[in-house]
Amino acid sequence: ISSVAILALGVMLFAGCAKPPTEKVTALNDEFSKLQAAGAQVFAQAEYDAVNAQMTNLQGLMDGKKYKEATALCDTITTAIEALKAAVETQGAEVAKAEVAGATEEIAKFKTLVNDNAKALGADAKKFQDQVAALEAQAGGLQGDIDNKNLLKAYNDAKSIKDQIAAASSEITTALEAAKAAKGGKKK
Repeated sequence: ISSVAILALGVMLFAGCAKPPTEKVTALNDEFSKLQAAGAQVFAQAEYDAVNAQMTNLQGLMDGKKYKEATALCDTITTAIEALKAAVETQGAEVAKAEVAGATEEIAKFKTLVNDNAKALGADAKKFQDQVAALEAQAGGLQGDIDNKNLLKAYNDAKSIKDQIAAASSEITTALEAAKAAKGGKKK
């Protein structure tokens, strides 16, 4: 075999290989990471799972040097990411607003619990009233987070408020039961 034939064979082999879609894959990974940071797995689980599976397949194709198939999958993933982005924006706003509304409702109930039992709580009443004020202040910023499209932050902070209220309500219940038991013990 002459060197010209070897060179011609090499050119033919090289021409048959597709170029790796590295830039497309990098762009898709970047966009997917941004959507994850925005709460895609919380706000649009089904769409997120679909894109996540496609991204895994894409990585497998890239690892296997199947660049032609990877390039075709990039186009499909681009469309799926756009759908995920739209779902995060619409569903994220709805879910975050609902969580914030739930937290606001829980604060109102907690405030009523504290105020209705202030006398029975005694010295601890001030601590719980201060906690109500702090929670109200924290909740006040949640709408700003929603307005600024910080939906995951608003969602997580609202959940945190609800968790704080649950813990404080449990503490109040325990204190009220202790006070009731102490009061019952004095009557005997």
